[in-house]
Amino acid sequence: MIWSLSFFFWGLSIFQAPALSEQDKLQDIYKKSEQLVIDARPQEAMALLLGLLSDEEMDSSQRQKIRALLNRISELFLNERTQKLFEHGKSLYFQGQTQLSMDRFKEALVLEPHNLKVLVGHSRALLYLDQCGEALSQIQKGREKNPYHEDLAVLFLMASLCQGRGEEFMSHLEEITPLLQSPQSQLQRKSMQASWLYGQGKFAEVFSLAQELVEGNEGFPKGHLWIWRSAQKMDEEDFARQGGRQAGRRYISLCKGVSSRLRRTYENQTDLCRSVREVELYFEKLERER
Repeated sequence: MIWSLSFFFWGLSIFQAPALSEQDKLQDIYKKSEQLVIDARPQEAMALLLGLLSDEEMDSSQRQKIRALLNRISELFLNERTQKLFEHGKSLYFQGQTQLSMDRFKEALVLEPHNLKVLVGHSRALLYLDQCGEALSQIQKGREKNPYHEDLAVLFLMASLCQGRGEEFMSHLEEITPLLQSPQSQLQRKSMQASWLYGQGKFAEVFSLAQELVEGNEGFPKGHLWIWRSAQKMDEEDFARQGGRQAGRRYISLCKGVSSRLRRTYENQTDLCRSVREVELYFEKLERER
């Protein structure tokens, strides 16, 4: 294996149940999951830990540690070839060679179908290419193996919107929000919420949320896009309209010649700069009407 298993399996003292019988049970399951990974059977180890997490009476600190272990196993590379395929696919994706990246991710998934890090890479590429149904199906299968994986949770919301399942979005968002811990996931959550609100015709709420997105995240293109879009629907307010035009120009500026670095920074935002032409056409129309 690429990484030492000691990184994934530390001392059994992580389980600190008050009752000895419960402690023994947890230690036994922990040892079994360790052996399954050593035997190159990570999917079985993941299923074992997931079953353990179904116990609603489990201590919260133990639950947190088991979830962390499940997340690590679900991203564990078993051999060097898989990891190289993944790294190559990821590099191609950030360079904008999305179709080629998908080929590398597919090869890696054949070798290690348990690896959710690879599945996330492939799902991003599918969403970028608007293959929403296939992406959603794949993401759902991944979440059956590990419903606590943060990147998969974000992509599940994106795929749901992409697939036109806006009516289910808010219930999914409420369920998934506790999993979104990183600043980037929080940023993307707000962007997806703005998308949903826009579809509901709640343009003032979109405008307010978009301003939150831009504040402290000036380099995030989608925040400027949502200001521009919502401002067009609020043309009775001169301030909103003017702010919208500035935001539209800023969106174009950030996205023109979108760099590998920008795509890496907002890697789960697969539609980051997809609307550049839409905004450009708006300004071209303004010029013609002068």
